[in-house]
Formats: sequence, C-alpha cells, structure tokens
Amino acid sequence: MSQNLPLNTDQIFFRIKNISTFAAILILLAVTGCIFFVLPLSDELKDVNIELEEQKALLSESEEKVSVIEKQKSLLASNSLDYKKVLESIPENLNQSALIRDLANLATQHEFTLGSMSFSISKEKPGLNKVIIPISLNGSYEQLIAFLKSIEKSPRFFDIKGIQVQILPDKNEKESIVNFNLNLEAFYQNSEQLAVSS
Repeated sequence: MSQNLPLNTDQIFFRIKNISTFAAILILLAVTGCIFFVLPLSDELKDVNIELEEQKALLSESEEKVSVIEKQKSLLASNSLDYKKVLESIPENLNQSALIRDLANLATQHEFTLGSMSFSISKEKPGLNKVIIPISLNGSYEQLIAFLKSIEKSPRFFDIKGIQVQILPDKNEKESIVNFNLNLEAFYQNSEQLAVSS
C-alpha cells in the first residue's frame, strides 16, 4: 500500500503555477487560433455579405422591371385590348420576310401584279420603330379597293400614307394597265430600346 503524503506549500504552489502556465498557454493558443483562423473567415464573411447585398439589389431591380411589365399587361387587359392582337398589329421584331410574304400574298389574292417593294426603317419613339414600305402594283381600281380593304383587316397595323396612280398604255391589250404606287407604314417594337428606356 502506498501512502498519500501530505503536500507541502511549495509543492502546492508549484502545481498551481504549472496549471496556471498550462492555462495561459491554452489561452494563448486559442487567441492565436482566432487570429489566424477566425479573422480571415470574418473577412470572407464580409465579402459574402457584400456580394449578397449586391445580389439583393439586382433582384430588387429585376422585380421592379417585372412589376412594370405586369402593370403594362394589366393596363392592356383593363382597356379591353387583347394582348395577342396588339403583338400581331405591332410585333416585337421587324420580321421582314413575314412582312414581304404577307404583302405579296395580299397582292396575289387580289390578282395584282407586284412590281416592286422596298423597305426603310426609322425610329419613332424609344422601343418603337417604323418601317416605310413603298410598293408598286399593276391592276384595276377594283383590285386596289379590295387590296386596301384587306390591308385594313390585316392583323398587322398598316398606315397608308399615299397613293399615286399612273395609267400605262398597253399595246397588246384593249384596256390600259393602271400602276399604283402605295406608300405604306408598319410598326414594330424594339425590345432592346424598351429595356434601355425603362
């Protein structure tokens, strides 16, 4: 059996001193760990918070744009306008090939001879462009009236700015050929300009 001998005061102080030194070393290691590990993490956390705030600002801006678009859609609905009809009458892009096809089909439908057609573009307002279309047709007055009525009923909005009539003598036929030069205008939306202006 071993006997526990009572500790003298020097031994007690020595042990307390060792424990205090050990505790001080642990505290020093903990502080050093905070400096080398936690502080860099806090800088990264600050960077993440800054990036999060930027993303929140972008989200808020996007939500505002969506809100404006939704308000515009509801205004269209409240004014009893059909949104699809508006897009058909003033489409989102020029789509020149569809425009040529539509006008050529109307001319053919009314048995016109299509002489020529050209296009030029001018900017009306932000987000809205105008297409000026001089078109030359050969036919009769009745065909012209039917053609103009078809243009009027067309889903795409056309504005007729002018009509010039020229009678061309034809040596082979008893009746003269009538040449009609029409100046039409159509419109289309430019979504890039809309985005910039809003």
